[in-house]
Amino acid sequence: MPALEGRSLIAARSTSAFADTAEHAFHHQLLHDVTYDTVLRAARLDGHARAARWLAGRVADRGSEFLGITAAHFERAGESAQALDYYDRAREDAGNRFAYAAALTYIECALRQPALTAPMWRCQLLTDKQVYLQNLGRLDESAQVMEAMAAFGEECNSDALRAEAITTRMLWADREGRAAEAEALAHRAIALAEPARASGAAAAAHAELAYLAMQRREFQSALEHTTIGLRWARECAALHYRDGGFQVYQYQLRINSVEVLLRQERWEEARAAVSDALSELPLRRRQEQLCLLLQRARAESSVGDLHAARATCDEVGARADALDTDLLRADAANALAEVAALQGDLATLERAATEAETLARAVSYSLGLAMAWNNRGVAAAARGDTAAARALWGDAQRQYEEQGMPTEALFVRAELAELDRREGCIEGATAAAMSILTAGRGVDETAHADGGADRWPLLEPTTLLRWYSILAAARCAQAARVQQELQRRLEVQLAQLPDVAARERMLRALPHWRETAQLGESREPMTNDRSMLGGSGDGRLSGSLSSA
Repeated sequence: MPALEGRSLIAARSTSAFADTAEHAFHHQLLHDVTYDTVLRAARLDGHARAARWLAGRVADRGSEFLGITAAHFERAGESAQALDYYDRAREDAGNRFAYAAALTYIECALRQPALTAPMWRCQLLTDKQVYLQNLGRLDESAQVMEAMAAFGEECNSDALRAEAITTRMLWADREGRAAEAEALAHRAIALAEPARASGAAAAAHAELAYLAMQRREFQSALEHTTIGLRWARECAALHYRDGGFQVYQYQLRINSVEVLLRQERWEEARAAVSDALSELPLRRRQEQLCLLLQRARAESSVGDLHAARATCDEVGARADALDTDLLRADAANALAEVAALQGDLATLERAATEAETLARAVSYSLGLAMAWNNRGVAAAARGDTAAARALWGDAQRQYEEQGMPTEALFVRAELAELDRREGCIEGATAAAMSILTAGRGVDETAHADGGADRWPLLEPTTLLRWYSILAAARCAQAARVQQELQRRLEVQLAQLPDVAARERMLRALPHWRETAQLGESREPMTNDRSMLGGSGDGRLSGSLSSA
């Protein structure tokens, strides 16, 4: 080494990546390449093997860079089993850091190893490859991997692998808004996965069915699928990754259970459930942390704690920017837009909604697009640009309907009807109100025994208040029943809150509840032109921008 250093071929570094170790480097990569080419093959194999074993004893707690270097030395030494092990460890490390591009490199290296003979291990690697490509917006390549997974399942004649491939297609259909297809695929996956004890596929399929049931407000069904899914998720979490193990499903199903509370407007219970879930979530599960924080922002906003909701949204946005996934960043931007709408911050609303649309479009995230269009419609209406608002809300309505999200679709229809009323089309607006009040009854598994027929469970409070405004302006008798339902809901919401200060804060912050309270005091029809413009997305936040 001193001789080589004296000839300026190598140089000693002042620091080393490993403690108590001297480190040298070639002055130029060309010098390394020329020197390497002079080494005979047998000596190369021996040198790589010695380098790999030396590194293997020192990289136990190091990042994926050194794990990958160790794997490369094992591969070049012809020791495929060791190379596969270290490439897989490098993949895991990179994936945990959301360094998806690096993780993809290690997956490709692992997939080419002759030692990779275990079908489930190969399936797991292909699944990660498909997800990482999707997160990076490389959708065509991601779709090709899905086809490869299906072909591999048939090649192995394995129902477990077939189920894994189907759940991948299921999640793709869900993301693109094809709810009926996603539901059918979930049932197919369960039929294959449960007899084959494919716990990961079974957990994922039940989680999907729980989510779709929530969208339809079928809460009992959602809870049943969540309970079954959690059993499979715990079984899956007990397995090693290479045998089909996956930790995430148990966390995702926990998020589903919080979602049920949010959909039932049990805001304080949801806030407590989020806190409990966050306290039990491993710190490395950053993606699930962000999902829970988004849920907390919805609960905070819905009880009028807008300062806390805005702070949570800002925190989520900052964290999401550090992750290499446009889908979560789109969710964060939409959440911020909806809180900004409640705060009357039109500039932030427009900026965040536009950003959400760009991010969602990059990964074909249909729900994110619907939410972004809805939020942009809110902003356009607040500016008085009714033509733009109509176009954006029309797109959002179609997307929500395709995804089987009636509450959100009805909300948008209410906003469109209000535009009709403002432009003098009272008859059309009133007809729409009566039609949608009928549609809004839906099927509510949480209806009370004392006459739930007038509860309109599919209509949010903002939507009901919009209908009240339209019906009252037309002097329809139905307006009184809508007013009664609004006041009943307000009483339920106020009863959830811990003290008088919290109740007063909610009435100050949320115009739909404040105006409902005023209706109860005055008993006079509300016919003003206040614009109750709010985003509901997938039930995230509900809000209002006021305009004269």
